[in-house]
Amino acid sequence: MKDLSIDIRRPDRLVGNIEKVESFRNLMENWNKNDGKSFHDSVIDLTINVLKTLNVQPEVFPATNGTIQFDFTNFNEYYFEINIGDKYYEIFVTRGQDSTKKRCENEYNRIEPIVKLINSLIDGY
Repeated sequence: MKDLSIDIRRPDRLVGNIEKVESFRNLMENWNKNDGKSFHDSVIDLTINVLKTLNVQPEVFPATNGTIQFDFTNFNEYYFEINIGDKYYEIFVTRGQDSTKKRCENEYNRIEPIVKLINSLIDGY
């Protein structure tokens, strides 16, 4: 059974995530004073389109390497992290000491494979 102690299905969560991702357009090179890369418009646009189609809204963060990170927690001790980059995405799944990492090329920045992956992970846990 899913432990959705944080209500992550609320529409205002989607609006907040979109606003947050839009704000990443203003982050310039070295935005975190630790060589943080700026964000390509294509990454921001792809991320927003993915957010609009998800069944559950993640926590969203800018990553130093110019990707946008989605964190999903509270799924029967599982932790999912998706990093959306320019023409690729990465997934990390962790449960206790076990973890899996996979990088998928996405040459045409399509949202379908990302959304399908995320929703299948969430629905499976």
